[in-house]
Amino acid sequence: MKKTAVEWLQEALSLTFEQQMQFEGLFQQAKEMEKQQQERSYSDMQEYTTFCIECDRKEMPLLLVKDWYEHYKK
Repeated sequence: MKKTAVEWLQEALSLTFEQQMQFEGLFQQAKEMEKQQQERSYSDMQEYTTFCIECDRKEMPLLLVKDWYEHYKK
C-alpha cells in the first residue's frame, strides 16, 4: 500500500505509545492538510485541462502545465 509522507514519517519515528498519543493530533492535522493539497491539485488539473481544450478549439498554442500554473494560478 502506498503511504503518504505523514504516514511514512509517523512510522519512521518509531515513537513509543505515549509519544504517539501525544503527537496524534498533529499527525491528524498534517494528514488533513495533505488531503486538501491533493484535492486542490485535482481541481487545478481539471482547470488546466479545460484551458487546453479551449486553446485547442481556438487553434492557440498550449502552455505546459508549469507555465500555466505560474501565469494563471499565482
